[in-house]
Amino acid sequence: MSLRRFIPVLAGAAGLGLLIAPLANASTDATGTFRYDGQTITNPVDGHCYQLTSGTAGAHRIANATNKVATLSSGASCLGPRITRVAPGTGEIATQEAYGSVIFR
Repeated sequence: MSLRRFIPVLAGAAGLGLLIAPLANASTDATGTFRYDGQTITNPVDGHCYQLTSGTAGAHRIANATNKVATLSSGASCLGPRITRVAPGTGEIATQEAYGSVIFR
């Protein structure tokens, strides 16, 4: 390949790289806050399992003011056995169910 033909190809490849690089580095983490019985998680990391604590008996309060679905688990490992999904932007709700962990996706 001659140098005259190589330079436009190189420039085109570099331009394509500049367009794709920001997409590859775009954050997929949630933005906003999630609240459970007074515990607040701000801008949770996507796919990270957060432990939840509840010191109260009776009704538990949940609010998902993030832009991601919050998947609550009754276990501590985000794997169940009981799982509830709370949609993004959900205001405060009350439940009798106690949860041990939450993950955002």
